[in-house]
Amino acid sequence: MKAIKWIFPIVIIIIGFILWRVYLQMPQTQMPVSVAPSAEQIAIDQLTNRVDQLQAQLHHATEVYTLPEIKYYLNIAHVQLFILYDVKTSLNIMRFVQTRLKTANAPSALQEALAADIADLESAPTPHLEYTNQKIMEVQQQIMTLPLRPRQEIKPPVESTVNTESTWQKMLSNTWGELKSLIRIQPRNTSIDYVLFDETILRETVKVELQRTSIGAVLGQTDLYQASLQQAILALQQFFKQDDANVQQALNTLEALTGQAVVADIPNASRAFTWLQTQEQSGAL
Repeated sequence: MKAIKWIFPIVIIIIGFILWRVYLQMPQTQMPVSVAPSAEQIAIDQLTNRVDQLQAQLHHATEVYTLPEIKYYLNIAHVQLFILYDVKTSLNIMRFVQTRLKTANAPSALQEALAADIADLESAPTPHLEYTNQKIMEVQQQIMTLPLRPRQEIKPPVESTVNTESTWQKMLSNTWGELKSLIRIQPRNTSIDYVLFDETILRETVKVELQRTSIGAVLGQTDLYQASLQQAILALQQFFKQDDANVQQALNTLEALTGQAVVADIPNASRAFTWLQTQEQSGAL
């Protein structure tokens, strides 16, 4: 009986030990610990909130407009268009204003006037100055290799029908007069070699007129461009062999340039600006 009496405590101790070992082997779950946010995290949160506020304000700003702002931009567009003859810049400014007006509750009359101005500028012919100057340069490079007429076939320069301050005829006449003082009659049978001077003068005369043509194109001076171009064509016809293919090609190139515009035909794209001024003067705005 005494042995049985001690068995129960021993069994209980063994079972308790086993349960304790099982408990130790089980994964321990940690309780969440609340950590106070650091100063850096607080600053980041505040900055994020400020960025969100600025984005909201910016979105609101794009939905509204002020008439002084629109008038300011349109005034710049007019300066670019009617004073500087810069169609491209003026058109870009008007397109920017159009975008602002579309995102806002702008008067329909103002939007329609601005759309009409933009349509006029988009349909206006634009001078192709790069193409024009490239063709002029190509002919200039050919001048020194084009065949000249025989000396006896070259007629003396005549008065030009184009009223210009300085033409190739006047230059050639003055140069011929100056060359007379350089020629000496010597008592020998060899001829005086002044053909080189004549060829150089004739070729350089055409090149000078082509340079004046290019300058007229760059400066947008139509009179200078057209007058110099006509002089270059006349010089090519008078001094160079007309049955040569390269001469005819150069002539065709220059004659094609006579139809090129060097100044854009500026339309009166001022409807939107005029509408703003009228509304402002009448006190409607």
